[in-house]
Amino acid sequence: MAPVSEKNGARIEPLTPREVRGAAKRASKFVQKLTPSTLDAEFPSELRLVARIDNLAALYGRWWHRFFERLDWRGGIDSAQKLFEKQLPTCPDAESAAKDWTATHQNLLRAASIARFLGSDETLFHAEFPFSWRRNNRSVFEGVVDSAMINRKFGQCLLVDWKTNNVSSSDAEIFRARYRPQLAAYWKVVGEITGLEVEAGLFSTALGHLLPYSKDELQSEWHRLEQLPPVQLENEIRPDAPDDF
Repeated sequence: MAPVSEKNGARIEPLTPREVRGAAKRASKFVQKLTPSTLDAEFPSELRLVARIDNLAALYGRWWHRFFERLDWRGGIDSAQKLFEKQLPTCPDAESAAKDWTATHQNLLRAASIARFLGSDETLFHAEFPFSWRRNNRSVFEGVVDSAMINRKFGQCLLVDWKTNNVSSSDAEIFRARYRPQLAAYWKVVGEITGLEVEAGLFSTALGHLLPYSKDELQSEWHRLEQLPPVQLENEIRPDAPDDF
């Protein structure tokens, strides 16, 4: 039998075997947290790096995410270029970053969806946009979206997930399919929380352009996902990729 412990002078009796069995039976009734983000929002970036310090791809991905966190969307491409040059010396793979930036900077502010939000003075830009949404009595979605552009005047929101995987243009559709469950979860959650019309897409630094998902595509994907058991659902919305943060 477990020893009796004390707290603030009060005796704390150990659980009996019957109480332990009862607690185990009730465990399934607790709320389950699901997160489309690979790491929970409450973990500081320092812990994220320590956890995977030997993974160059992870460090490279994190470097890009920090770059986009600091990006001044109103500053134009010249401002973005200066920021890139300033941050480049800290990149764990400067050669790859320079190559990806050559592709990315040409389309970063010209992508149709991004340009539309940039064209309105009402748009607010949020980096590392946190969310928490109670799906039902048994589960809650929590996580962080890389970038959210919100225009409440027009009731619209654009979610952008930065991906730094080394992908070729011939594999772009496979790439989109791989992350569709994750983006569908973001789309659903942010739409429910904000009440806005939400758009979502991946921006691939290797390809240098935005890969958007249509509303019908995301709606259909979410309908499929919500039929899945919780464990399978979480596995699908958290794709195992080196740059997922």
